[in-house]
Amino acid sequence: TGTGHFLNTGAPDIPNSPSLNDVLAGDVDGDGDLDLVTSVGSVRLNNGNGTFGPFSSLGNSFDGRSSIALADVDSNGTLDVLASSGEVMLGSGTGTFASAPNFAPFTYDIRDLATGDFDGDGDVDMVY
Repeated sequence: TGTGHFLNTGAPDIPNSPSLNDVLAGDVDGDGDLDLVTSVGSVRLNNGNGTFGPFSSLGNSFDGRSSIALADVDSNGTLDVLASSGEVMLGSGTGTFASAPNFAPFTYDIRDLATGDFDGDGDVDMVY
């Protein structure tokens, strides 16, 4: 509410999966509100009034045990989803995603990942 208190509008339902590893918040539809992205390949867009719309698919079902990260890997101003399972989904800026072309999935098991510009070249890098 801006006064140090929260209104109870009900908790957003998170997919019930025993393998769910990550739930991240990021503005994937470009409206300035934080949306939810899960490691089981689903997105829930924020309505901007303390409620969320229904879950929709990223278009790809990650292994829920994967760690995920949100970053603009293609430098188009929209958040993309990277999964430690080796998948990258490019964001459209409207809350929808498409598989990244020409991306070779990892061939080994990665438990966690992080993104940032670690070498100072202006591009998103990934560490795991």
